[in-house]
Amino acid sequence: MNQHIRKAQLPDVAGLTELLKSLGWFAHLASESSEMTCERIAHHLTLCHADQSHTIYVAEVDSRIVGYIAVHWLPYLFSLPQKVMFLNSLFMNLSGGKELALNS
Repeated sequence: MNQHIRKAQLPDVAGLTELLKSLGWFAHLASESSEMTCERIAHHLTLCHADQSHTIYVAEVDSRIVGYIAVHWLPYLFSLPQKVMFLNSLFMNLSGGKELALNS
């Protein structure tokens, strides 16, 4: 089993769309077409790549996206050179997440 976590790229849009729609947690995604959801995710991913304030990571098991993490990077409050990470969201497909967690 091949598994890893990496930065999301535009080719991941279809996998992220499939993941988010399969969760069933977002009513607005359930009521729109997969094409519209892909466009929405591509737009947000492009914004994340435009600067260094946000990063999206995807978790993959055997080349299938099973989860993602959205991170906001904030300047450190006391003017030190590092930034503080704010974990905005973490979503996992339960079947894929079990594989990832058990083999980590």
